[in-house]
Amino acid sequence: MKNTVLVSLLMAVAALCLSLTACDDQPDSTTYPNPATITQGPNGLAFPGKVTIKSSDPYTDAQWNDIVENVITAFNAAYTNALGPSKGQFATVFANDAGAQIVLVNNLANNWEVKDGEFKTLYLNTGSIATATYGTAIQRMAGSTPSTGNAAPAKHRVFLANSAPARAAEFV
Repeated sequence: MKNTVLVSLLMAVAALCLSLTACDDQPDSTTYPNPATITQGPNGLAFPGKVTIKSSDPYTDAQWNDIVENVITAFNAAYTNALGPSKGQFATVFANDAGAQIVLVNNLANNWEVKDGEFKTLYLNTGSIATATYGTAIQRMAGSTPSTGNAAPAKHRVFLANSAPARAAEFV
């Protein structure tokens, strides 16, 4: 009886080990995306020019398409909200023959970075697409000035405490 229990227990452990190491037959859809070149148009830039968006981080095709669309939306909003001279800087930096590019980086230390000697390239933290200060980044690119940036401050901040019944909201 003890041998039967021991053999059964060993077989159960072996089966469990095999099930944990079984091969997943699903193909990995994560890829290293091809750069996306975006120009002015209905689904592109709101201003004349061209930009190449690329990343060395892995994404599925659907994730990459969403990220590129988010970058275009953020850049178009920054351009639309910019005033005269700033709009001109967008046009200068992203002119059709300027060779401007955006490199998306998942683990970038800041929200964006313009590196010395790489003034045609904006390194952008993928998690900061919606909050990066694009106007400042474009100014640094146009002025050939290395710089880094943090997220734009939230317009309205609400601070809540766990048990403080009468905490007021702070509006910036």
